[in-house]
Amino acid sequence: MNFIDYANSRQTESNLRLDNIRVLLEILGNPEKKLKFIHVAGTNGKGSVCSFLQNIFTCAGYGTGKYISPELIKVNERISVDGKDISDNDILSLLSEIKPAAKSASNMGYAPSQFEIWTAMAFIYFSRMNTDIVILETGLGGIGDATNIIPAPAAAVITKIARDHTDYLGETIEKITHKKCGIIKKGSVVVTTDEQEKAAADIMENTAAELSVPVIKTKKPRIHSFNGSFEVFDYGDIKDIEIRNMCGPYQVSNACIAIETASMFGISEENIKKGIYRAENPARFEFLGNNIVYDGAHNPDGMRALKDSLIRYFPGKKISFVFAAMADKDINSGLEHLVCFKESNFYTITAENNPRSVPAEDLADILQKAGFHAAFCENSFDAIKSAAESGDVTVIMGSLYLYAQIRRCIRKFPELRN
Repeated sequence: MNFIDYANSRQTESNLRLDNIRVLLEILGNPEKKLKFIHVAGTNGKGSVCSFLQNIFTCAGYGTGKYISPELIKVNERISVDGKDISDNDILSLLSEIKPAAKSASNMGYAPSQFEIWTAMAFIYFSRMNTDIVILETGLGGIGDATNIIPAPAAAVITKIARDHTDYLGETIEKITHKKCGIIKKGSVVVTTDEQEKAAADIMENTAAELSVPVIKTKKPRIHSFNGSFEVFDYGDIKDIEIRNMCGPYQVSNACIAIETASMFGISEENIKKGIYRAENPARFEFLGNNIVYDGAHNPDGMRALKDSLIRYFPGKKISFVFAAMADKDINSGLEHLVCFKESNFYTITAENNPRSVPAEDLADILQKAGFHAAFCENSFDAIKSAAESGDVTVIMGSLYLYAQIRRCIRKFPELRN
């Protein structure tokens, strides 16, 4: 595999130490030191918070970079400035520039991973685009994540912490929180949600106190209505904030984190409301057609949030599910949040070209043993068609890695949208 194909391939192993990225960036002249960051860690909600922040800062006139992972359709989605993804030509040019540096690092015993190459590429791109602020999402955890090579960010934002990636981060909330709090650095400010579990909140506050870093927690919003499946709420003195392109009551909590972060920079109420209104984050309770919802819920806390959304928006409706899952996820704990849908039909599929995906037949067996009605399907079309015929609303769930496969299927068979 050549260097560019390697860099653009899916990363199969996580390297949770900073040695490789440090050496690579030193060879490249440390572009990260020219940038100002808002660093975002957490378990669920990171992508949504990053989208809210990028749109708010862009509306306020900042040149705003955003680095996220994984992509849904194209690798270009990982790096954007003011909402515009990096071009194919820029990717090829930057990878060609990074290639000799990566080779030198490898020769020194510090071979960079795909994620480390992309992180370096993002820093170079943002510095050349003269961004005023970079919204930087961690890839996995915090303390040993390649993005944590940066100097102290203006804000260390930590969304709701829950159990996920336990093979890498630890089995308990305490161990996971310690890893994610690694992004807190002296000279920064912590912004987090008031919905953290007590164990996570205590560790966060203690870590911040040891570094003399202030902690800002969100306040309770006043949710007073929803328009279809879009929430309208008040926060502090800001009234009638409308989330127009991101469904789900949990998005209010994510928006509040973004509001507190933007307020640190003195961004106006008008630009905060405008940015939240414009923000998008596909695959999170996204409507793909009439009564077809895609939600990337893949861990217990995400499935709890999905359940709350379905109860809020579809009372009395019969829900059918299309479900795929990665083998490293806590599937049974997630299913505990969906017991109110035990009478629903679940149609399982396998995520294409992903060795981590649980085979559809095995996943159906897991569901059946947990007391759910489940059948496995050979392909996405059969699963979506069967679900649509057996319920009022079809929910496709279980992994973000399924999204491109489902979008291709719906484009190919437009009758599924009806």
